[in-house]
Parts: sequence; structure tokens; C-alpha cells
Amino acid sequence: MGQIFKFITIPFLFFPFIVADFTMTFIMFNVGGILYSTAKTTLLKYESFFSGVLSNNFSTTHDNDGNIFIDWNGKLFKYVLEFLRNDTLPKRILADRALLEELLQEAEFYCIEKLVTEIKSKLDSAQHKKIHLHELQDHLDRGFHVVGIVGEHFHYHRCPHGHDEIRTNENFFYDSPCRHSHVELVEACDHFVIVSTNIPVGPIWEKFGIIFVDI
Repeated sequence: MGQIFKFITIPFLFFPFIVADFTMTFIMFNVGGILYSTAKTTLLKYESFFSGVLSNNFSTTHDNDGNIFIDWNGKLFKYVLEFLRNDTLPKRILADRALLEELLQEAEFYCIEKLVTEIKSKLDSAQHKKIHLHELQDHLDRGFHVVGIVGEHFHYHRCPHGHDEIRTNENFFYDSPCRHSHVELVEACDHFVIVSTNIPVGPIWEKFGIIFVDI
């Protein structure tokens, strides 16, 4: 025997907490050939380039479909739009300094002062350090994150007759002050860890001759 469903219409006044905005206006933008759709209120969240465009104070160009056309970087605009929607930069781009610098140009083009300030703050606070392996745990405890490793070749002097101080992990490669004829010149390779105050994301990249790899 099948179930019988009864539908009851409940007056709206029993649900005063339900509010629907049927007046929201959506805007379609063509930025560098890429279409974006968003609410007009999102674009007008801050005084910016869009305030002029949407108030008809600027002359605008339209594509063949009637969408407002902006001859600028379409791929980077998605990050601008994410910021306007969420008031924060996506975490996945915070460790990519080159991308942040490109995005800074976008923020300045669109005259979004809060985004300009946010990006400059991230660029100024980004801190990378090259440390020895025995220093790693201390830096992890202090909130650093591993973003890469690097090996460096160098030379140091070593006295084989016990004139050097006792070598430990901390000073294993220190240069001996002894300069007698028996002192050895040693070539070695030491490994370092690259740590950062930013959370590591993104692919392998190279900077200042150092290869950074995700760990």
C-alpha cells in the first residue's frame, strides 16, 4: 500500500526570519576574454574602478554580446573577485611571491585600496630563512613551515692533530683557526632547510640559484 502525502500551505507570517532579496542585480564582465558573473553589490563593496563603471561616470566598452569589456588580465581577475567576495586573499597564493606582485598591479589598476594594502602587507611579512637541519625543530615550534631543501658545496680547514674544538652537529663544518702545514683543506656539502612564515603551496620554483621543492 503506497504512502499518502499531504501538502500543507503555511502562511508566511509564521516564518518572519525568512528574507529573500529579489532585487539583487547580477553583472556579467568580460575581462581579457574571460567571462565573469557576480552580484553588483560585490563589485561595489569598496570605492574602486567599478564604482565609476557601474555609475556610468566612465565610458565603457562592450563585447559583441553586450557584456562590459575590460582589456586587462582575465586570469588574475579571479583573485580580485575572490577578495571582493571574501575580504581575504586565497591561501593557495600566499607563498607565491611572483603571483602576489602581479596581483598587486591588478589591485592598483582596479583602485581597490584595501586589496593593495593587504598584498603589500603579505609581501612585507613574507620571511624565508635558510637553516641547518639541527635548527629545524626549533623553527617548526615557532610557527615556521618547510618550503624546500638545498645542498651547498664549500671548503673549510680541519686540523688532524686535535687542535680544533670538538666538532658537533652545530659546528661540524667550522673553519679551523690552525694554519700549520698539516692542516687539511676539506671540500664538503652541507644540507640546509628553507623555512618560511608562510604556508607552503604551489609548484617547484627557483630563486637566487636555490631550488625550492614542496616537502
